[in-house]
Amino acid sequence: LDTGYYKYASQFDSKFGGFGNAPKFPRPMDVQFLLRYYHGTKDKKTLEMATLTLDNMAAGGMYDHLGGGFHRYSTDQRWLIPHFEKMLYDNSLLAIAYTEAYQVTHNPEYERIVSEILGFVQREMTDKNGGFYSAQDADSEGEEGKYYVWTNKELLKVLENTDYRIWSLRYGVTESGNFEHSTNVFFHNLSKNEVSGQLNISEQDVAESLLKSKKKLLKIRDRRIRPITDDKVLTNWNALMITAFTRAFAVFQEPEYLTSAKKALNFILEQMSKNGHLLHRYRDGEVKIDGFLDDYAFLIQALIDYYEVTFDLAYLKKAHLFLEQANDLFLDKKDGGYYFSAGNKKTVLVRMKDSNDGAIPSGNSMMALNLSRLSEYTMENGLQKSADKILENHSEDLKRSPLSFAQMLLAIDFRKRPVKEIVLVLPDNREDGVLFFKALSEGFYPNKVIARLPGYDKQEWNRLIPWTKDRPVLDGKTTVYVCRNFTCLLPTTDVDVFVQQLRE
Repeated sequence: LDTGYYKYASQFDSKFGGFGNAPKFPRPMDVQFLLRYYHGTKDKKTLEMATLTLDNMAAGGMYDHLGGGFHRYSTDQRWLIPHFEKMLYDNSLLAIAYTEAYQVTHNPEYERIVSEILGFVQREMTDKNGGFYSAQDADSEGEEGKYYVWTNKELLKVLENTDYRIWSLRYGVTESGNFEHSTNVFFHNLSKNEVSGQLNISEQDVAESLLKSKKKLLKIRDRRIRPITDDKVLTNWNALMITAFTRAFAVFQEPEYLTSAKKALNFILEQMSKNGHLLHRYRDGEVKIDGFLDDYAFLIQALIDYYEVTFDLAYLKKAHLFLEQANDLFLDKKDGGYYFSAGNKKTVLVRMKDSNDGAIPSGNSMMALNLSRLSEYTMENGLQKSADKILENHSEDLKRSPLSFAQMLLAIDFRKRPVKEIVLVLPDNREDGVLFFKALSEGFYPNKVIARLPGYDKQEWNRLIPWTKDRPVLDGKTTVYVCRNFTCLLPTTDVDVFVQQLRE
């Protein structure tokens, strides 16, 4: 973990955030690692690296300031000029990173970005059956970015004089344009406070003007010819977006987020699995291609996450079932770790083990974290040994090139830092654990597992989560147990005491 941190620090762009030079890609797993490293060490430099990166990405032209969502990458070092394609997996992972950053900082701008990303996905990237589409093209009418950019004349036609001046100052609009063919890409050129000072009007008036202009411009943009949407529904990318919606619901308590997660999850479970085996692709009613390791690994994560906000044991059980399937199909029983494709495919000449974390996590990195999380629930040492085998197999690679294994660093962080086991025990026929769950979700406690009692027969709980035994209610009130290595602090019915125990 320390080696990873020093490597990130050596490549960090201290002026614009991110790592390296142009072109710059969003690397949300890097941010997730930095947030965990800060959580474990309280090294403020680490948090500054994470927040500077997130702030500049969201301020740049790589972010769609009208419709929400991030484009594929920035062609320059400053995050200003994007390649305009929008990918589902980018927006999934970025929504997760901004959600976690909000938990650490409580910066309302991060909540806004998450809301706009997920709103874009709900509005433009969701199939009628609940699944999520794969991508939107960069081009429309044969030109890259034409749907997104504006000439100065177009803006003058739409916006009144003061609104135009405010928008132009805020978003870097010039008469000659900042992009091709005298067009403009919007980016945060000046802060709202700076605009207020230049025009000698209140910051509130600036904010109201920007909101009014945004609605006008979005309405006009919606009349343009849209970029083509790649309407394939892929299991692995959908699972990442399910995790994004689920974790955002836990933190922001927006019911629509959970609704979107549930619809997509049930679509995969009902339409994209056959005899317990996952399929990879859905389009126009046709489901095809046997699932790969990524499909299983990402879905297992989504199932664990969904359980941790609904406490419906059925989803935790499904996570175990898909783990069994993944072991049957992909596990290297000799050396540990997982192959990318199943061994029953005659067309595969050489079975590969993909472990590098690139634009999306590798299946092995995700499985290492999944196995550790499930081991914490079941107390099955064999699951943790399987996770450790993956990490040991890549230990030299991790030391040599940690930036290529960001998701695996997250798995190591979960393995090496203290994990809290949390039990919420509710009195019979009561659902007043909301305040405790809210307190838990508002803070950043990445290494935890959660159970809520009662609600299921004891045999099911004892089998899947044996450390929930003998956790009585105190004084007829919701009671919380915070444990580490299955040894618990004194139970509490007080939310403030609960938060203090989480922070210890």
